[in-house]
Amino acid sequence: MEKFILPNGLTVILEKRPTNTIVALATVKVGSNDETEKNNGISHFVEHAVFNGTTSRTALEISNEIEVLGGELNAGTTPEKTFFFTKTLPKHLDKSLSVLSDILFNPTFKEEHLKTEKGVVVEEISFVYDDLNFFQWVIFQGNLFNGPQRRPVYGSKENVLGLSQATIKEFHNKYYQPKNMILTLVGDLPVSVKLLISKHFSVPKGEEITRELPNEADQEHKEFTKHMPSQSSYMVLGYKVPPRGHPDSIIFDIINGVLGRGQSGKLFDKIRNQLGLAYSVGSYHYQGYLYNFFAMYANLQEQNIKQVKATFLEELRALENIDEKTLNESKTFIEGDFYVRNEDNTSWAHSLTQWELAKGDYKEFLEAVKNVTVEEVRDKIKKYFKEFTVTIIAPENKQ
Repeated sequence: MEKFILPNGLTVILEKRPTNTIVALATVKVGSNDETEKNNGISHFVEHAVFNGTTSRTALEISNEIEVLGGELNAGTTPEKTFFFTKTLPKHLDKSLSVLSDILFNPTFKEEHLKTEKGVVVEEISFVYDDLNFFQWVIFQGNLFNGPQRRPVYGSKENVLGLSQATIKEFHNKYYQPKNMILTLVGDLPVSVKLLISKHFSVPKGEEITRELPNEADQEHKEFTKHMPSQSSYMVLGYKVPPRGHPDSIIFDIINGVLGRGQSGKLFDKIRNQLGLAYSVGSYHYQGYLYNFFAMYANLQEQNIKQVKATFLEELRALENIDEKTLNESKTFIEGDFYVRNEDNTSWAHSLTQWELAKGDYKEFLEAVKNVTVEEVRDKIKKYFKEFTVTIIAPENKQ
């Protein structure tokens, strides 16, 4: 891997791999954590709106110039970042970087396009909130966190419809600057890769950006239930934990490797295989670099909630007596899962970028995993797993 910074402040990461494709991933360090109550949802909306046209391309031209090559062009928004990527054959890298740079730095945000896109995003919000597998996490984070991480990435329909052209342009101009971005390229990189990057991304530096995010308050016990149209219930029980980059963060990878590693994880084996109390069950370590959480979740019938909740807590307490065999199995899982999950160029580009954002190194992470002791796991469980937040989506009461 090679990393360098252009004169305008753009961080570039290059990883050459003997594959048939190249992924070019541009990440902007802005997400819903950078928003206010009033403009919540603007990061996600801007992610959509840049595809509607630039000073040199129409919306159709933007998509067609990549898709006609058999390539992929996509984007996404999280609480911590907004990202855009292309995946093409190596010989088309020039075109990929041209399109990426254009949508990042030259969107027009025409009024008629914004009006149309607002309708699209409002429909997406409805779709997302109808998906209770997704919506359970919106509710959970809304109750777990006190700061900006509690706000949903998509915002509200009212906020999206109320975004003005001036507000959108101001937000874009503030955050979409090279110094606030990371460009990650993974795949069969040509010898001309640096020249192509310089050709398309040597844009003006822009103004300094100050990212001020509040510290999270200590966790308090909280239980919240929301009744919605559904045939089953959804429960998430979790905790605030240190962000990725903090030395204690690695412990929650270990715990996740014990509790949530697919069908052999302790939660799935106990709750589904042995007790038959839930259809879908597992654990999740978010791995955020600003705010972070560890949680256990289940899709189940309402009458099983109390017993599954108790089982969650029992399995966590059992890890206070974790043995060497269980720890070593988790370490093996973490290493294997890391490389299998990142075998694809797109996944690897995201991983390299996330480690850069967290000011960490994946090689140091994997080495640190090997050195975790049972005493460390026991101590950190007692330190961080005290008060918990549990959120439940339950079926509406039928009259």
